[in-house]
Amino acid sequence: MLVEAEQLTLEKLLAALERGNKLRISILPLGRTAFSGRLFLSRERIIHAHPYCDRMKATPAGLEKCMACKSLATKKAVEGKEPFCSYCIHGAWEAVVPVVRDDTVLAVIFVGGLFEKPSRGYVPECGALLEHVPDASAYLETGKVIAAFILEAAKADPAVLSREKASGLAAVTDYVDAYFCSELTLKRLSRIFYINEKYLGRLFKKTTGLAFNDYINRKRLHRAAELLLNTELPILTVALDCGFNNTSYFYRLFGKEFGVAPAAYRNREKHRLVPPFTAYNEKGTEN
Repeated sequence: MLVEAEQLTLEKLLAALERGNKLRISILPLGRTAFSGRLFLSRERIIHAHPYCDRMKATPAGLEKCMACKSLATKKAVEGKEPFCSYCIHGAWEAVVPVVRDDTVLAVIFVGGLFEKPSRGYVPECGALLEHVPDASAYLETGKVIAAFILEAAKADPAVLSREKASGLAAVTDYVDAYFCSELTLKRLSRIFYINEKYLGRLFKKTTGLAFNDYINRKRLHRAAELLLNTELPILTVALDCGFNNTSYFYRLFGKEFGVAPAAYRNREKHRLVPPFTAYNEKGTEN
C-alpha cells in the first residue's frame, strides 16, 4: 500500500494519487460542509491551485471566467448528482465527481490537469460534456475512489465531516483570503459554494464579526499597507492591485483604518522599521 491504512488522510491520498500523474485534484466543500481531522483540506486544494490555473487567474478577467465556470460545474454536479467530464473556460479538461450522502451533495471533486481536445474540436464552454477524451474513465474512477474514501471516513468518525451552521465557512474564507483582491461578491461566492446568498452573509458576519464587504476591505487595506512598505510601487498601482478601482474610496478607507494617508503611512512606517544609519570611524566615535 502507498500509505498505511491507519495513517491515511485525505491529503495523503490525494498526494499519492497525483504522484507520477499529470493531474491535479481539488475538492470544493458545499453549503455548510466542513472537512476536518483525517479529511482536513489545505487551502490550495479548495481554491483549485495549479500552475496553469494560477496563470489564467492572474488577471481580473481570467479569474472572473474561472469563477463563473466553477459555478456552472458545481450547479451541474449538484443538480445531476452524477460524475461528468468537461473543459473549463481556459481549455483544461477535468472529471467532476459529486460526493453524495442521503441525496445531498456535500462536496465536488475536480480531477484535472489535462489539455486533450476532443476529435470534434475544442468546445470553450463551461460544463460542456466530452465524449472523446482518452482514458476519461480512469479520471472519473479516481474521483469516485476519493468520494468513497470521504464517505467511509465520515461513517467511521462523523466529526470529520461536519454540517454545523458555522463550520462550513472555513472553505469560504479560504477562498476569500486567496482572492480578496479580485471582484468578489457574496452572490458569486454563494454560486460557487452552492449556499443561499443572504444566509452566507449572515453566517459570515456572525463568524468573523464583520460584514462581508468590511472583511474584504480590511484584507485589501492591510495588503496595500504591505505593498507600501515593501515596494516602491506608485500609490495608484497599489490601490488597483489590491482591488480598489476608485482611488478616492481607497484614500478614505485607508485613512480611516490607519489614521493617515497612504503616502504619509509609507514615510512614517519606513522610518519606524528602518533605524537611521550611523557611520562610525575606527575610534568608535560618530563621524
